[in-house]
Amino acid sequence: YWPQSGNPELQPEHGWAYELRCETSPIPSLFGALSLFARNIEDRIAWLPGADNLWQPQNLNYLSIKGLDFEIRHYIHDFVNYSIEATYLSARQKNEEIIYSFYDWINDTSLTIAEEIERKAAFTPDYMVSSQLNITLPAGIKMNIAGQYVSERTNYYPNYDDYPTVTMDRKILGRYVVINAALSKEIYKYATFTAGIKNLTDTEYALQFGHATGDLDYPMPARTYFMRFSLHSL
Repeated sequence: YWPQSGNPELQPEHGWAYELRCETSPIPSLFGALSLFARNIEDRIAWLPGADNLWQPQNLNYLSIKGLDFEIRHYIHDFVNYSIEATYLSARQKNEEIIYSFYDWINDTSLTIAEEIERKAAFTPDYMVSSQLNITLPAGIKMNIAGQYVSERTNYYPNYDDYPTVTMDRKILGRYVVINAALSKEIYKYATFTAGIKNLTDTEYALQFGHATGDLDYPMPARTYFMRFSLHSL
């Protein structure tokens, strides 16, 4: 419904997801799971010039994700337990990308050429690993240590420096490891006091890309100390 650029033939994006999951608990204190999954998204909506060279949303792109997920939870003792989860993703995108864009200011005419190009999917890391360790210390103090590893992610930006030829620049957000730690103590069953550190190793990282290849993206906070006091009813 965008003025002059709406597309009454636009259809919803369609996706199919499949998963095969196996779980096991050979002993009550140990749980393991393995998942194989796939997800395809067709008719993804993208803005590109139509037949009259007016930009409009169209059902053009395609995304395919295949992956493997592994999970373990182990209660070693009433006072110690841990969990580990690891995910591998193979993600590909097939997008219509502009490779030539020319505008004739004198005659008020334009020519845009797009080509279907397959690449590694944007925003999606190949590997993710997360883990938690929970320990109950004397005096009812509970300690939680959580860590996460995420591999590098990629994004793509059109480059018009060689106008009217359009190329695609690639930008990478680097891999990172973030560790959080916290101590908590329940007080008379009605309140909990928690103190901890987020991003214990003071890692510099970003979760979201910026708007250009040369910007600083959206950096996450550095090492952060926090305290929290919460009340709850029985």
